[in-house]
Amino acid sequence: MPQTATRQQSAHAPLHQLMADIGGTNARFSILTPDGQIEDVKVYQVRETATLAKALRSYISDVVGNRTLGGMALAVAGPVRGDRVKLTNSDWVCDRDEVAELINAPRERVFIANDFEAIALAIGNMPINKLQVVQKGDPDPHGNRVVMGPGTGLGVCGLDCLPDGTTIARPTEAGHIPYAPANAREADLVDILSQILGTMVTAEHIISGPGLVNLYKAVSTRAGGKIDDTMTPARVVEAALSGDSICKMVVDDFAAMFGSYASIIGLTRNATGGLYLCGGVLGKLDGLFNPKRFTKRMNTNPVMSHLLMQMPVYIVTEDIPAFAGLKCLLR
Repeated sequence: MPQTATRQQSAHAPLHQLMADIGGTNARFSILTPDGQIEDVKVYQVRETATLAKALRSYISDVVGNRTLGGMALAVAGPVRGDRVKLTNSDWVCDRDEVAELINAPRERVFIANDFEAIALAIGNMPINKLQVVQKGDPDPHGNRVVMGPGTGLGVCGLDCLPDGTTIARPTEAGHIPYAPANAREADLVDILSQILGTMVTAEHIISGPGLVNLYKAVSTRAGGKIDDTMTPARVVEAALSGDSICKMVVDDFAAMFGSYASIIGLTRNATGGLYLCGGVLGKLDGLFNPKRFTKRMNTNPVMSHLLMQMPVYIVTEDIPAFAGLKCLLR
């Protein structure tokens, strides 16, 4: 089984390149063809694969074959600083030199970006049919934008508009700021969850896939119910769809608390160009995500409600939006 890509094609032939969107749960690989098409998407389960290098070797062996590779761009769920990146919610490590060796390409053609940074880079060219309007607002075409969303973790990246009209992505780790309760009920839930977790409660502890389970535990405890320790995010959704009162409260609380958090991020980033919601959890809520509950809470502010109501809000419906951003890095 080959462990690295080969160079059997002419050095002057157009080169294929690889892209990978690596989260805490799934690692999605694809080939970017010389004419800009995204092909051969394959998904690996992060927990079932020991390392990123092993997953990449498998993809090269199973899909790439003898095609010459000219480079690779990777979007990883973690803070990117330097050439070696540890994922936040996984033991995987992304090492630029190791990737370059595996694909047999110059290290200068290996690019590593934060996963939400890659999505932010894609927003400017996102087709309108891939955006679901949640709040129309009154967008400033030269205003800052924010991409945010729940998956295994909670990602946030700004997309700032510069004076010359160009944009620059501003990746953050804002998912790890403490969650600020908006009312007495939320204060109770956060206090209960802090006792369950034995730590400070961050936004990611609530607004994420695992956050759905955390909210379930807190809501159940507050209601005096018994906690099902086998609960998963998928089962929370399934139970809510079946009419379970606790799980219905969980998904309602999730939308409202996400709205509160979006208000903080929107004001902090002055996102007059819009907020773009994405992440695997929204799609898996299967219609349970309540946009009106989200925007009502987002727009509730004693001083800046007028500004928040002017911020457009969209749900990104593109399956793997990070790939479009990674294409920008491989040009």
